[in-house]
Amino acid sequence: MEKPKSFYFYSGGADGSDTIWKKVASEYQTNFIVISFKVHSLKQSGRIIELTPNLLKKAQEYVERANVTLSRNLTNLSLFSLNLLRRNWYIVQNVDAVFAITYLEENFRTCMGGTAWPVQMAIDEGKNVFVFDMGKNKWFYFNSEENKFVEYKNGIPKLFFYSALVGARKITDCGEKAIHDVFKITFQDI
Repeated sequence: MEKPKSFYFYSGGADGSDTIWKKVASEYQTNFIVISFKVHSLKQSGRIIELTPNLLKKAQEYVERANVTLSRNLTNLSLFSLNLLRRNWYIVQNVDAVFAITYLEENFRTCMGGTAWPVQMAIDEGKNVFVFDMGKNKWFYFNSEENKFVEYKNGIPKLFFYSALVGARKITDCGEKAIHDVFKITFQDI
């Protein structure tokens, strides 16, 4: 098994799930990188990559592509809110998998809230996507053949060497446990 230091995790540094992901990742001494931009205040410390306005603009095409599926209203967003969506592209761009703690929509096609953006961007790129649904207390993965999320029958998924770790701002106890369980199963042999 590879040492935790060979794992790289990317997140947006928001309160809630992102903060718990980072806390647990630090307990395992992995590499945790927060993607942000200049006017986005963070309570996080550590390795932070600050995106330039030009890089944020370049991500607009991925926001629009994700919105083909999400069908959200982008017309009244402030520049700050739009940049939060754009930043998601850089969280998922170079990873092999996305792990999200949130709630799935009833149709199992996408998830709720802002977490839907990095999840959909990863789906659009054909990446592995795992979602822990806090309402159902289960892991799901996106099955491209069925074009929806299906229950992950293998128990708890293992983290990939390059993973995006995202989720809802309001995290439940079962969501926090899911984060601990993913790290425990990934690094159980170390």
